[in-house]
Amino acid sequence: MPESADRLKLSYEEQPGLQTVLIALEGMLDSSAYQNLRSYISRRIDNTGIRNVILDLSQLNYVASSGWSALFVESWEAEKKGGLMVLFGLNERVQKSLDTIVSKAQILHVVRNLREGIAAVRRTLAKDGKTQASLEVEAKECALDRSLTLIRLSGHLDSKTVGELEARFDQQLKQGRVRWMADLGDLEYISSAGLKSFATVLPELRKQGGDLYFIGLQPHLAKIFKIMGFMELFKVFETEADAIYAYHRN
Repeated sequence: MPESADRLKLSYEEQPGLQTVLIALEGMLDSSAYQNLRSYISRRIDNTGIRNVILDLSQLNYVASSGWSALFVESWEAEKKGGLMVLFGLNERVQKSLDTIVSKAQILHVVRNLREGIAAVRRTLAKDGKTQASLEVEAKECALDRSLTLIRLSGHLDSKTVGELEARFDQQLKQGRVRWMADLGDLEYISSAGLKSFATVLPELRKQGGDLYFIGLQPHLAKIFKIMGFMELFKVFETEADAIYAYHRN
């Protein structure tokens, strides 16, 4: 549902089941649009049960310091209500203007895309016990190279859900398929139990002439991998194509 002012156009879309609203901003966010943005967000949060806001800034051409102040206030208001405000889609100019305001850049939650924004909201809800942690695992032949198995994970990988993943591991091993790629692009959370499952299966794969590569790590998962030393233990790639190329080089 769109709404416009002189310099700023706004539209929103509720995200079912996430207590979240997605708001797209287009144009310029300056002092003249400050109050318009605040009232627009308030009307969609107050007395609605919505606690989280995801802002799409991909069509925003300019943000003044007063605009960043407005976003800072809204982020603080969301946190007071136990929610989260996430920004994505910053172009180079908007990112540079944010980088000049160091104090706000450290507080605002900025991600690369909508998928990461939704994942951040899900993590917040899970911490509060508002969502049931679950894991979906899909293991299939890679469409680009049928000698490889693509294992795609989404949701939460922890002690309660790791059995689902290990069952897929066993299934692939029984079929003699030992060259794997694990796509973690939709994985929102991984615990030590989840990490252990990967580390445990790796020696068996390599013993049989296979391996396990990771693709699609989101920033919060990449940080965990670095802390736990997984970047040295496993090979990690940006895309499926990069991983396939590496397999063929080896």
